[in-house]
Amino acid sequence: MSEIIDEIEKAKSVYSGYGSSERYEKLLLHLDQALTLSREAEAINKDLLEVCEAALEFIGRSNKTDWNNEITPVLEAAIAKAKKERGINMSEKYILDGHKPIPCDDLMVWAKWFETADREVAKTSISDEITVSTVFLGLNHNHGDVKPLLFETMIFGGELDEQIERYSTWEEAEKGHKRWVAKAK
Repeated sequence: MSEIIDEIEKAKSVYSGYGSSERYEKLLLHLDQALTLSREAEAINKDLLEVCEAALEFIGRSNKTDWNNEITPVLEAAIAKAKKERGINMSEKYILDGHKPIPCDDLMVWAKWFETADREVAKTSISDEITVSTVFLGLNHNHGDVKPLLFETMIFGGELDEQIERYSTWEEAEKGHKRWVAKAK
């Protein structure tokens, strides 16, 4: 990661000498944003390293039968600490409360919910060969962005086979499903 930061800083110093045209100002702004994000990613990576080290230390001290019951809280505590220090919500797991996605940082709660939940938003068979399916994924597929993508419509069969679209809310997913059904007909 430090190599990326070095390259961004070099590019910034090179382009800062080109004057003050709007184009170069925008480029410098983007380089500043990339530099900030790279530094944040580097800090998060350091936190993840600490989490891994804590897990390895725990594993070295425990019996294998204890892993399932005891390692999760150790890892969750380290992850929560890293999140709190950064002031960011990095939840990747979600469950549904009715049609509303709720962040779920507890792996065991999420896994038990996911195992039995009805995650289907809609499923439409266009023909024997074409199906449009929309489901709640339970995982954020918009990594690193503020708005999570938690629902997905996928086409199975036909000319649009394996086309997907993802959404943040149940309502968006319902609308998207209808749109893809119309396209697939």
